[in-house]
Amino acid sequence: MLIEVKQWPESQEVMENSDWFFIMAPRTDSDSDPIGDSAYARVLDESEYMLLRDIKEKYTFSEYVNLYSSCGVCGGKGYLTDVYDTEAEETQTQRCDSCKEFVSDKQAQEHVEREVA
Repeated sequence: MLIEVKQWPESQEVMENSDWFFIMAPRTDSDSDPIGDSAYARVLDESEYMLLRDIKEKYTFSEYVNLYSSCGVCGGKGYLTDVYDTEAEETQTQRCDSCKEFVSDKQAQEHVEREVA
């Protein structure tokens, strides 16, 4: 089973739709909440996704789902390329601060260098 999750503010668009339900993560502190204060989810029908064998073997299930997540900022990649850093005066690859797929900018950069480039 796969679920689609919309975090705030996108969750506000679906909260009245009966196909979507409210979800929350158990919290130990404010930094450990992976989905935020207002998130809604729905169970995807099998016609809405396709698992590809070669891709499934390359990634863990969690990594695969994150590749195709609905983050509106990074498109589910977990990182942004060509971000201009005004202090360093250069473009960089940085983690997406919206979905926080990577712990740090350095981890996102290493992923891009290892997996994407």
